[in-house]
Amino acid sequence: MSTQTEFVEQLSASLAAKRTLPPFPPDLTLADGQALQDHVVARLCPDGPAGLKAGVTSSALQKAFKLDGALLGQLYPQGRLAPGATIAHLPKLSIECEIGIVVDAAGRAKSVGPAIEFVHLDFAAPGDMTAANLLAANLAADRFMPGPQSPWRELFNGVSLRLTRDGELINEASVLDSLGGPATALPWMLAEAKRRGLPLADDMLLMTGTCGGVTPAEPGHYVADYGDLGSVAFTVA
Repeated sequence: MSTQTEFVEQLSASLAAKRTLPPFPPDLTLADGQALQDHVVARLCPDGPAGLKAGVTSSALQKAFKLDGALLGQLYPQGRLAPGATIAHLPKLSIECEIGIVVDAAGRAKSVGPAIEFVHLDFAAPGDMTAANLLAANLAADRFMPGPQSPWRELFNGVSLRLTRDGELINEASVLDSLGGPATALPWMLAEAKRRGLPLADDMLLMTGTCGGVTPAEPGHYVADYGDLGSVAFTVA
C-alpha cells in the first residue's frame, strides 16, 4: 500500500469519526491538496458529493493563507440535515451562515435560500493549518442544513441575516458578505468546478461561503433569519 493511500485512509477515517486529523505530509501544494480532497471525497461518498462549498471567502483569511482567492470543497450526502434537527455538541464544531443555491446539471440556478453549514476542524498541530492541508481536509466539511428555497434572483441588496442562540444575537451580516453575494459567487463556483473537473448534477446544492463570523456550536436553540429569504432553526444539545 502506498504512503498516499495510507494517508488518505487515515484522513478519511478521522474526518468521518470527527477525530483529530493525522499529521500531514510536509510541503503539500494546492494541487496536492485538491487531489487529496478528491480521493477523500471518493472514499467517503462513492456515489458522488451532494454539492459544492466555497471556503476561505474573506479577503482577511485569504491574506492569512497567502491565497489569491477562495477555495472549493465538496458536501457529503450523509451530512445533510433537515431544518429543525437537533445535533450533539462537539468540541471543534462550528456554525457558518451561508446562502445555498440549487442548480441543474448544466449549472443553471433554480432556487436560492438560507443554508447552515456545520464545520469540524481539528488539526494535530498548529503548523498543519495551511491552505493546501485545508483543501485536503475538504475545507472542514461535516454537515449542512438547507433552509427554504425561493425562485432564483440576481439582486440581494439589503438582504441580511441574523443568527440568534436562545434569543441572543450572535451573528449579523449581509448576504453579500461572501464572494460579493450569490450572483457573483455562483459563476466563480461553476468556473472552479469546471477547472477541477468536478461534475454537476440536477438539484445539486452550492453553498457560497460564510457570511459574518464563524460561530462555535455551543448548546442552545438557534434561529437564522434571512429576511425575505426565510429562516432556518436547529438545536445543539
